[in-house]
Amino acid sequence: MAAQKKTINVNEFYSKDLQEYTANLQRVKPEAGKPLILKANVNSQSALSAVEKIINDSDKEYNRKLLKMAAKKGITPTVKKVYQNVLMTFFKTNTVEYDYRYTYNGNIVNISPKKIAINEGYAEFSSATQCYVGKVREGYSYSYPWEKVTDDMLADEIESDYVIANVNEKDYEKDSKESMKQYNEKLKDWVKDFEQERLGAGRSMYGVTVYDKDYDYNETVLLVPFILVSYDLGNAIVTFPVCAITGSVETPLLNNPAARFAYDASALPPSFSIVLCLIASVCMVVIGGVLYTLYFIYRKISANARSLNGYTIDELKKLL
Repeated sequence: MAAQKKTINVNEFYSKDLQEYTANLQRVKPEAGKPLILKANVNSQSALSAVEKIINDSDKEYNRKLLKMAAKKGITPTVKKVYQNVLMTFFKTNTVEYDYRYTYNGNIVNISPKKIAINEGYAEFSSATQCYVGKVREGYSYSYPWEKVTDDMLADEIESDYVIANVNEKDYEKDSKESMKQYNEKLKDWVKDFEQERLGAGRSMYGVTVYDKDYDYNETVLLVPFILVSYDLGNAIVTFPVCAITGSVETPLLNNPAARFAYDASALPPSFSIVLCLIASVCMVVIGGVLYTLYFIYRKISANARSLNGYTIDELKKLL
């Protein structure tokens, strides 16, 4: 029996206005406060022009296969303006217990665990979790350094031609793990720098282990304007997310028109290698080429299934 395909309720993905969004947010996180809205610096036409330039130039920074798919003649892309979510957590450390090691004259010195109180203004860190697919290219984990958002980047109201992506429970589950991971890494670096400064240049920090900490935290949600440029190919959808703050065109996505499904490089369509097919034919006369072709077809079908995330193309088109 074939697996049941998932259906899409657009209202679960998007809210039409801030009131509806806030109601959905507080169902998921009752204590959530009013989100902060970021100003858009880029309009739809500029975003579309930037995407078209990348496609026409076959920019090597982007997946060539997806660029080629989007370059098909006669396709008019859809442009959707969406506020995406970034979950921010601000940590203030009160005390931390740790030990550390350093080297001196070639020897490793171990310091027993100790607990210190943190003075006002020290060891305060922020973390950010994007609830959408941002820059997924190597070296670009985020669309923007969210901890550097300033008051002049904020707007009082959402723009009327935008919809708002809803936050769900999985987003907060992800943020719970991600925020603590970021906090632990930053606190460990702070302890290392703190002790290195006390040790001076003659002794080099070798390692730090944090055992416990006491901290306070508060949370907020950023609503970030994005412009999603999508090419409906009939049997596939190629989407280019454009950050409306920076104007940056981010990694093109396959069958992910809301930029909400996790990026999976293995879900991209494979390329048929004539060279490998010929090598296989030489190594295994007659059947080698056939086996390679069958393997390629299998990879193509598997990649397509992964890219759909359990939906059909017709269901995904509801999000355009």
